[in-house]
Amino acid sequence: MVAVKENPLSDPVIDPAPENQHVKHVLTAEFDINSGPTVKHQYPNSIQSDQTLIAELMLPDQSHARTEDWTVFFLYHEERNPNLVYHIESETRKQAATKYYVLNLVNTKFTKDVKRGAIVKAMCIITPHPFFHVFKPLLLLSLDEYFKSPSIDSLKKLYNSINSIDLSQIPKFSFFERQILSSSSNPDMFIEKFQERQTINSHFTPSPTSPTSLSSVSSAPNNHINFSSAFSPATTPPLSNTLIGNHSSIDLVSSGYNKSSNGDKPLYYLDLKSNGQRLVARNVTRDTHFYESRVQFNDMKIPIKVPTDFHPESVGDFSLINLIHTLLSINQPFNTLHPELTIYGAFTPPLLVLINSLLTQKRILFVGLNNPSGEVSDRVLAACSLASGGILRSFTTHAFPYTDLSKVDDLLSSPGYVAGVKNPAFGHHPEWWDILIDLENNQMKISPAIGIPGPPISVKSVSSNLGGSGSSVDKDKNNAYYQQTIAAITNQDDLQLMKDLKNMVEDHFAESSVRNRCREYIKRFVRIASNYEEDKFGKTALWPSDSTAEYDVVPGYGYCWTSETQKFQDFQCYAPVIEGWRESRSYKYFFQDLKKVWQQRPKKLIDFEFHLDRLQTQNFSIEEAGLIYTTLADNVQDDEDIIRFLASIGTRNLYFIGYGLFHPISIVQETVIRFLHRIQGHPVGRHFFNSLSPIYKITYSRMLAGILSNPKMKEVEDGLPHREEHGFQTSYSGSESPENEDLPVKRTDGMKREKSNALVNGAE
Repeated sequence: MVAVKENPLSDPVIDPAPENQHVKHVLTAEFDINSGPTVKHQYPNSIQSDQTLIAELMLPDQSHARTEDWTVFFLYHEERNPNLVYHIESETRKQAATKYYVLNLVNTKFTKDVKRGAIVKAMCIITPHPFFHVFKPLLLLSLDEYFKSPSIDSLKKLYNSINSIDLSQIPKFSFFERQILSSSSNPDMFIEKFQERQTINSHFTPSPTSPTSLSSVSSAPNNHINFSSAFSPATTPPLSNTLIGNHSSIDLVSSGYNKSSNGDKPLYYLDLKSNGQRLVARNVTRDTHFYESRVQFNDMKIPIKVPTDFHPESVGDFSLINLIHTLLSINQPFNTLHPELTIYGAFTPPLLVLINSLLTQKRILFVGLNNPSGEVSDRVLAACSLASGGILRSFTTHAFPYTDLSKVDDLLSSPGYVAGVKNPAFGHHPEWWDILIDLENNQMKISPAIGIPGPPISVKSVSSNLGGSGSSVDKDKNNAYYQQTIAAITNQDDLQLMKDLKNMVEDHFAESSVRNRCREYIKRFVRIASNYEEDKFGKTALWPSDSTAEYDVVPGYGYCWTSETQKFQDFQCYAPVIEGWRESRSYKYFFQDLKKVWQQRPKKLIDFEFHLDRLQTQNFSIEEAGLIYTTLADNVQDDEDIIRFLASIGTRNLYFIGYGLFHPISIVQETVIRFLHRIQGHPVGRHFFNSLSPIYKITYSRMLAGILSNPKMKEVEDGLPHREEHGFQTSYSGSESPENEDLPVKRTDGMKREKSNALVNGAE
């Protein structure tokens, strides 16, 4: 159960290991004055790896300068090789290998009783779980205990404590479900999955723990997006049938069931609505973005919260906010330019340069001599997540959150790496890296080995003019000029991204909100890339053609522009980045992953985001608006369709779907009512329906009552009567409006239609 090696095109392969082995090894290391870094203790057995290399990574540079520090690094295990290795040069072999995450804590105790004036010890755990940060409290306690009594007993206690944690009840989430969960701040989203896990289907005795392995939840996404369980719709019982109140329950403590920790309430109740044939768990308040558990350590019960909304490139408890703050603090132009990176010249915002570098598979190095190693590792892991957006992968596979000068050969043999180091010697070798971010001095450099010299410029950068601090005496004089320059030379969506992120960081937005904003940007780039390919090559690998026999494709996909001029400008702006991305690993894997989720015949394949964007941004006739609503409704029928549709909404709500209730054609109104009725009745869709404004809900209720009371309507679809004849065309080109243009629907961008003010106020 220790790990899952998953190929997106095949079933997961479980690496055999003892059940619940959340930790494979526990190691300690010390600095020996004669032999240097040395692995001191290992449990449960000696690790089969280069122990000198492990010890060097456990005792990072400058570790003696601070009392506490963290490092993260990865190890890989190949099926026919007993050793854990630090790096695999072959891309195919590295993707197939099982990845292990090493969380390391190093402490320094300063004392005059030793020669070097300090005692440095480190302890690490080797785990298959990317959410290894939940074990940090245990590691802190164990290392403190190890300092007091440096024996293998401390390692054994830590090993047994972590492996005793029962995480088998963590719900499984498909790729699309995880997209919904991560985009939502609703703490009850997918609550039914937790309730189903808690419900015990037995006669008076709890059923055995489900054989579901935690590794299938945690380790599969390490290198691959988990699409193998993307579509496993389950019927969800009504909430009232899942959790019952005290008035209809029987205390089972007297029958041998343990009480909860507070000693007052039983863990389980008999569900009398099922004639006593089912036990249900006591209702507790929880945030479904986390799975909460406890672990016994010494005399303490330590709570842990395992994230349930993590993505393939989400490793550890990194902070995207801190990374963005670092990049916004860089306020100098680039002396070296590169067409794929500095798309706006020397004043390209460093944040965009980093994103472009990751997408085009450049070698990226974070350097922080006097920064904590944990901070350096955090920036590396955050950068991987930044470019992934929850949909692209391969970044963490070639990431080295912390490494040192002795392992430079591993970096050089890994094209497109993302690494964190502390030794400033790396900065003196521009042939080793393409992008260097100096964390201590707030600088970003493009290697002269890959770029061309830029014109001499001595003014502040774009980031400074977006509100960053500047030291020039003519700041006020130049600010207005640079704001105009930014507006003139920068794509408005890029400019909006910079402003949004700056405001979110300054206003202390939640980490999840910042990640969602970055995810939207990556999704936008990918969609633009698909249209760019079709425009340049006549077809795209990122969407099947209409003539494909395998797929029944609904016309219309990719990004939705308000004008051809904007489309041309975006193509011209992003062409170098798109061309570079098309040659990268992340592009290849994204194409492979897409094919796994494209719906094949007899179902139709539809790009929901494209059609939703059309409703939001474009001008079209009344008839074509009706066709869009009808097309969406016709392709959202079952549980799988609803989940796909809701995942495409992202951080938006059903506002533009609800607007169809006011469509002047009655058949379109009825179609929208049925559409909303299906969503309202879905356990996940109900959360989106509940977020609609009161005006929409009142209108929907009145229209629904009218349909139910109309004797001319015929049974029965979704529990609603319907007309015998549809009487409305249900397909359209997706890009061209019908010939009848005498009833234009105003562009909904900014919601400038009639009644829009009332609707917007209601939505808010």
